[in-house]
Amino acid sequence: MSEKELRELLERLVQTIFSTVSDGLQDGSLQTHYLRYFKWNETEFDYDDTGVKINRREGNEFLKPLWNTNEVFQKVIKLNIYDDTYKEIVDSCNLSDGKAKEYLHSIVTKLAADILAQKLKSLAGATKYIASFLRDLNGEQQEYRVVVALKSLIAQPKSTKLDGNVKLRQPQRKNFKEKYYISSAFSKQGNVDPTAFLSMKIQSKLDTSQPIIRAKIDGALAILRFFRVGAVECMHYTSDASSFLDPFGKLDIPTRLWGRQNYLITRGKDVKSLKKFWANIKKVKLPDPAYSVSQKETNEISIAYDRYCDSLDGKTIGKRVSSAVMGLEALYLSGGEQQEMSYRLRMRVNKLRSLIGFDWKETHDKVKDAY
Repeated sequence: MSEKELRELLERLVQTIFSTVSDGLQDGSLQTHYLRYFKWNETEFDYDDTGVKINRREGNEFLKPLWNTNEVFQKVIKLNIYDDTYKEIVDSCNLSDGKAKEYLHSIVTKLAADILAQKLKSLAGATKYIASFLRDLNGEQQEYRVVVALKSLIAQPKSTKLDGNVKLRQPQRKNFKEKYYISSAFSKQGNVDPTAFLSMKIQSKLDTSQPIIRAKIDGALAILRFFRVGAVECMHYTSDASSFLDPFGKLDIPTRLWGRQNYLITRGKDVKSLKKFWANIKKVKLPDPAYSVSQKETNEISIAYDRYCDSLDGKTIGKRVSSAVMGLEALYLSGGEQQEMSYRLRMRVNKLRSLIGFDWKETHDKVKDAY
């Protein structure tokens, strides 16, 4: 079957979903129930070199309808159009039975949810759903628009374009208009407010999207931590994809560096330095973070980075300094060097830092004091 014929088959499936939803609403088999949510509607805040200061915040509770779209799916799978579509995508797209069923379940429930929410009102409006579904079936790249909420980095410029796909910016009013499901653990006080945001455009196939997104975020955090000593963290991120099959929206990230020092990106030379640093360091293959699901390679680079992060996280100044020194040792000393380690380390760190413009004596004294 050609792609045109597959598209026409999918159009028939969409029309069937419209009819199934309409019939379910008419005969009462499709019922909704409501969940209580809270939304911050208005927030007045100041943003300065110390971060976000909330002056006034107003919000209200509301009821959000929740439909059981799985009921629509259970009706659709009993129809011939579902069987025809299932067989065709297995044969034409070289998908396993399980993957074909997973994809069809996702697209049917997504279409049903948007029809019930009146986001999708006609077959003509489903064109973008079908086009995206075909791209996923063919294993094509999709664009993911990711917004990363940062803690501990403060930006004087309202917006800084770091490269063609990444932008660093200050918080905006819309960032404080979040919705919260009201549960026993809900608090109207909200969480700690982000101090800055990264907007990222990431290309990925559906099946590899989340590992790639996490790797890109981890890489961005590492660069920002290296640019200046500061415990920059990702509080959470949201991903909005051109793929309608991707189930991810907002994800909260476990953090480890709370309460450590902020650092400030100022206007002018600081921005130029950050852009240059970003362009150079993003070419480097950085080590996987400690929580990476992949098999982590242990070498001098990964050890040094782990010790650097430990130096940001240490509970006492002594622990932080010793972690930093161990990271430098991993980078600049070989395993067999046991004599005059402090001297060797000072000389090698001084040599490198002097090449990139740092004061020789200041570096010498700091490494000596650390030892």
